[in-house]
Amino acid sequence: MGLSPEGGLVGNLEYAQKNIFGTAQDISLTYSQGLGGAATATWNLGYTAHAFPVYDRVEVNLYRRQEAQQEEASKVTWGGEVGLSYPLAHYLDLEVGLSHEQSQLLPEGEWLPPRTALTLGLSFNSRDDPFFPRSGRSWQLSGEKAGTFAPGVEYFSLTGEVANFTPVDLFTPVGHLRATFAQRLLLKWGWGLSEDYLFELGGATTVRGASSQLTSKMGLLNSELRLELTQGAYVAGFWDLGVDLERGELKSSLGLEIAVYLGGMFVRLDLAWPSDRPWNWVPAFEFEMSPMF
Repeated sequence: MGLSPEGGLVGNLEYAQKNIFGTAQDISLTYSQGLGGAATATWNLGYTAHAFPVYDRVEVNLYRRQEAQQEEASKVTWGGEVGLSYPLAHYLDLEVGLSHEQSQLLPEGEWLPPRTALTLGLSFNSRDDPFFPRSGRSWQLSGEKAGTFAPGVEYFSLTGEVANFTPVDLFTPVGHLRATFAQRLLLKWGWGLSEDYLFELGGATTVRGASSQLTSKMGLLNSELRLELTQGAYVAGFWDLGVDLERGELKSSLGLEIAVYLGGMFVRLDLAWPSDRPWNWVPAFEFEMSPMF
């Protein structure tokens, strides 16, 4: 956890039990504040199993998210998600998910239309390491449909993502250094998205250091040269390029990222110089509790 002058406490607390009684089942309870916006607080109870017959993975998440609105108002959202991974071939899975959430405006007590969405997709992952991959590739193609089969909001969206990792060997006077060149290409396209479900372009998960904006169509290219410092830690130089395909606007940023995986928790700190602000030597700092790709 940290302290932000604008939003108070910022960070992530997690209690997790991995491989319970040797049954390949995990359970976690997470509280995060300020990571999805300075005035956002989220509780999440998660369950993941890898030992069910037929399926590679079964995942269940229950969450409560509170977001500050204008003045003293806030929006509270309760929701749940169920996901299944079914193996089709080596490294290739069929992904099926169902989610439902309901939001309420406080203190008025007004209930907003619910969202029930079905997700169907394919995923491929041949990376040689989940934290510091040096070779391999991952990709996913998925579609999400909300409404029509259930009351509430209606929309349809498509997501395509490809990440590639190439090993780089650096020989220096201090010895051999392990590095990798990583790139990700991401495309998101939505039809009928309401403001609450638009995609976010800019920030720690897209264009690091840039101000965020909402859009229904976006493209993204992330490039990194990652240098392993020690097992469980690396530093990376990065360049991000994002485009709002709805408005025809570009965002980019250059910077450094420090990532640490310790005790089952991933933490990364970004120092970025984005294109959407006047240049100065002081970078924009961002903090995130999950890998970008």
